[in-house]
Amino acid sequence: MKKTICLIMLICLTGFAGEEKKARPQYWPLQIGEFFFARLELALNDSERARGLMQRRELAEDQGMIFVFPQENELRFWMKNTPLPLDVIFLNRQGVVVGAVHMPPEPPQRQGESDLEYESRLPVYSSGAVAQIALELRSGMISQLGLQVGAKISLDIGQLLALLSEE
Repeated sequence: MKKTICLIMLICLTGFAGEEKKARPQYWPLQIGEFFFARLELALNDSERARGLMQRRELAEDQGMIFVFPQENELRFWMKNTPLPLDVIFLNRQGVVVGAVHMPPEPPQRQGESDLEYESRLPVYSSGAVAQIALELRSGMISQLGLQVGAKISLDIGQLLALLSEE
């Protein structure tokens, strides 16, 4: 009886054979023009998308984050608890740039300021059109990349969306 219980506990702790979850990539590499971004983190679920690049104090030129959303919508970003300036590039389902904005850092939450007061004073940056992907990059990358609305970025969005279903 003890062996049976131990075996059941072992199966529960390690998972059933054949139901192994694929290891999710830590970074998503992306080439845009001459720039190669080797370390773009993935934000695939609500919690990761809400956290974004909060609390980061530095970001290397090849770093950033790819936010993947389940559907196309007008996307809105803010700089809550984000002390470094960022650029965000919004892409539709076809990988076409539909918007790009620079987001400067905002003063941090003040002592005695409620979360609601803090959040209500933060500017919101919109995609301005329906988008499904957002790329947050180091400040100044929009101009370095020379990206404008209508430009196409080669990005396997289908593969990124497939990762959503694995979450």
